[in-house]
Amino acid sequence: MAGMTVFLSSLRATDPILDNAFVTAISPGLTPDSYTPPPAAPNFSSGTGAVNAIALQSDGKIVVGGNISRYKAPAPGSAQTSLRRLLPDGSLDTAFSAIAATLADSQGQTEVNKILRVAGDKLYVGGVFTSYNGEARSGLLRLNSDGSLDTAFASAGVSNTNAFGIRYVLALAEQTDGKLIVGGGFNRANNTFRPNLARFNADGTLDLGFNPSAVLGDSSFVGDVAILPDGDIIVAGGRNRAGGGSTPLLVRLNPDGSLDSSLAPAFADDFGDIDELLALPDGRILVGGDFSLLPTGTSYYFACLRADGSLDTDFMNKVGSGPNGWAGGEIARQPDGTIFVGGVFTLWGNSLRASVARL
Repeated sequence: MAGMTVFLSSLRATDPILDNAFVTAISPGLTPDSYTPPPAAPNFSSGTGAVNAIALQSDGKIVVGGNISRYKAPAPGSAQTSLRRLLPDGSLDTAFSAIAATLADSQGQTEVNKILRVAGDKLYVGGVFTSYNGEARSGLLRLNSDGSLDTAFASAGVSNTNAFGIRYVLALAEQTDGKLIVGGGFNRANNTFRPNLARFNADGTLDLGFNPSAVLGDSSFVGDVAILPDGDIIVAGGRNRAGGGSTPLLVRLNPDGSLDSSLAPAFADDFGDIDELLALPDGRILVGGDFSLLPTGTSYYFACLRADGSLDTDFMNKVGSGPNGWAGGEIARQPDGTIFVGGVFTLWGNSLRASVARL
């Protein structure tokens, strides 16, 4: 699914050295049911146990979401969950994880794609699910800091009236007024038409003053969003392409959901999408995914665009050839201004980089 995120939770915050104590505690990690530890050959026939989202709480506990998986490598057939919490040393927080294991989906396996920590260590969770602890919640919920359901956020969530009813959340961003921007793959939010992007009030009701339907009616999914200081919203994802597939989507919306035409990137009319974005303080936008830009039709996995959508050639000259694979997993800016980029690649220019690079 678009929006896979690559995190290295076992790296120390102060340097790029592997935290061996954490790795030892969690080893062999979060595993699918088919996984067997060495010396047996790796077996991922039942899935990857991939981690899509991580949130760090104020007490150092780590909330982890992704595909269904097991903690470490218990016997085959052991319970698998897509949401759990680890203690700072890497051991399992059994109290939180027992509640989180109630996440369920009526159509198949659950998946967590995004976790957003907000005030009070509460957690917004977005993904693929229909209930939590027996309470109906479709693709979107808010948890208290202990993992219990925050019933004050009483949203019906997202749904899809199209064939098969596929619905999922990929992007979450909280505004300064406490309202929540939600993006993903759906056409209903709280049972009201909203193609792949909606805004909810802090109590879970739909904000009817935000309606991007005229701009996103042909979108195939929304993979990421960024809220700007002036209240505008940058939206990345894909648009439906005639004949199938998607073309890249990157637009700027006014606070009411209407189009702000000042951002107009010249994407080539071919397959591709934008999975991740980062709005820089000076107005430029870093984007990751798989896309081509006019007039040359050059293909990119990662690029820097000016506020009007044109390519920042000075920045790109320094990037050089960039990653040799998808770079739409994560783009994050550190306090010192350096940038982390995560995805699925083995090279950045001529330098070996195993799916994560720092610029």
